[in-house]
Amino acid sequence: MAIKGHFSFAVDKRIIPALGNLYMSKLEPLHIMEFINNLEEPGLRLDGKTGTLSGETVMYCYRVLSSMLRDAVELQIIPQTLVIG
Repeated sequence: MAIKGHFSFAVDKRIIPALGNLYMSKLEPLHIMEFINNLEEPGLRLDGKTGTLSGETVMYCYRVLSSMLRDAVELQIIPQTLVIG
């Protein structure tokens, strides 16, 4: 899968299902912390395997979300205080 494919997968399968019901302007640090913590719970694998997501997958989702938030700050959609990592 190409880099763009991984990014889209993280957004479509992880970030939007968890945070897509919130407007970015309503997003709070607690939502972000809960999202990251929930990624470490068992039962979220989409490949049919048991167990938790790998640390690499959790970190990748974190980096994708962080990148999205930095872009939103740059576009003045959200305040700087929400940017993570």
